[in-house]
Amino acid sequence: MKKKYFAATVIRAGLAAAVAAAALSAAACSSGERSVYSGTGGVPQAEESTEPTTIPIPDRPRHEYSGNAIVGRWTDYASYLTFSAEGTVSAEVDLTGELYFDTDGSVMADGVEVPPENVSYDGETLTIRALKGEATGVSDIMILKRTGEADPDSIDGEYELVSGTLVQSLRSQYSGAKELRLVIDWGECWLEVSDFCTYTQDSDMLVFSGAGKSLLGLDDTLAGAVLFELDGDRLTLYFNNGSAEIYDRADDEAAAAEDTDTEPDDDTGTDTVNDTDTEPEEAAGEGSETE
Repeated sequence: MKKKYFAATVIRAGLAAAVAAAALSAAACSSGERSVYSGTGGVPQAEESTEPTTIPIPDRPRHEYSGNAIVGRWTDYASYLTFSAEGTVSAEVDLTGELYFDTDGSVMADGVEVPPENVSYDGETLTIRALKGEATGVSDIMILKRTGEADPDSIDGEYELVSGTLVQSLRSQYSGAKELRLVIDWGECWLEVSDFCTYTQDSDMLVFSGAGKSLLGLDDTLAGAVLFELDGDRLTLYFNNGSAEIYDRADDEAAAAEDTDTEPDDDTGTDTVNDTDTEPEEAAGEGSETE
């Protein structure tokens, strides 16, 4: 499997650091075996290199792509990358390996199990505490506020990041993002990073701007310039250091699902039903005339 380099690695590193800092004061956190979470957690180890896949930049003529050629949602199957028509870039990153809500009410935070008594939810506000007793602000790992209607029966949904050591760390690291939100779905967690940088397109070249371009593995030495190539619904980004990232178009997933739902209607159209219904009537009519 291709090593993950894009936003997932960088965001997870920040998450791991924040959770590790909070865990230092988590005297009440259990050290028992994890019931659901699996994996090493934390910053990727040396043997799990975070270096991008190395693909030589092809010796090819420049492509003349239209100005909106890459607008849409793309995935490398570990994260999603969205290029807007307004020139902003957003990401959705799977953080389940670092943050997971178990069915027994506990939370797995980077390998540390936070027991159910340290997790509270009233239908709107979800709080994860590192210490027993009253929350004092610094002892809160994360406080989230539900964006939709209150639902005391399920924590699934989208949340604003309110406060806590983990929230502070994420806000500091991704201060260039317009907004950070956490989505919980059956215990799994996704971090939505909105408008973390901007881009301009010139034929087959993209130029990224803003501090958030580091989420793409870009820094000042790479000048934020990336060549790209389209092959149907596949996008390949070629970086100046010889590495590349490959994404498949994902913004037509919903449309494809809708098409699948409507296909049976097309196969069983009203014409077929009408033909079946009218044939007996004609036969009955002929029989009465014969009589």
